[in-house]
Amino acid sequence: MRQLVLGLLLGAVGCLATHSVTAAAEPVLIARPDAFKTLVNPPCSYCVTEARRRAGELKPGEPVLSWTRFAHEGGAIQYRFFLEPYRVISDTYGVFVYDPDAGYARGFKRSLDFTFHGCCNGAMVMKHKDGTLFSCLSGRAFACPRKGQRLQAIPTITTKGIEGRAQAGPLKGRTLRWVDSVQCRWFAWSAEYPDTELHAAAAAEGKKAAASK
Repeated sequence: MRQLVLGLLLGAVGCLATHSVTAAAEPVLIARPDAFKTLVNPPCSYCVTEARRRAGELKPGEPVLSWTRFAHEGGAIQYRFFLEPYRVISDTYGVFVYDPDAGYARGFKRSLDFTFHGCCNGAMVMKHKDGTLFSCLSGRAFACPRKGQRLQAIPTITTKGIEGRAQAGPLKGRTLRWVDSVQCRWFAWSAEYPDTELHAAAAAEGKKAAASK
């Protein structure tokens, strides 16, 4: 009888531990859809026009999120006037998002059906009109009808980067092929992709030391 009771207790503890691990693995969603209004299909203008019209407002070092793969030599969105107050822009050029806490801004395939929704595990979340919740970092749906699907990212750059276009030489004018990537903070990436590989400093130092021998 004593062994039976002990076995039942151990089984109960095991069930509780398994439940705790499962619960901890569930995404922690904070829904705050009213925190930021979503900007839908705003009117567009040309850089040269805006430079003249808003000469006193636009500064040379104004940060922008830009893209280069559509008509009119692509486009640009000023952080100060658009991305900072709205965070999600659902437009015919693309869906553009900005998460200052996680340290990234990026674009996805065009749609007018997304709105700001809140955050999950520290990363920003947007909601499609069909109810599906998408991570703004990865573009992956993690809840509701289309769970597991991923939005198509579009190549975007900030003023901290360059577009990869050859400026001189035999390949002048050509552009390097884009690899889907994003610059963000460690906590957001590790929460979204806990199993991705990471460059190990110790391993790198070891290879350097071996090469110097």
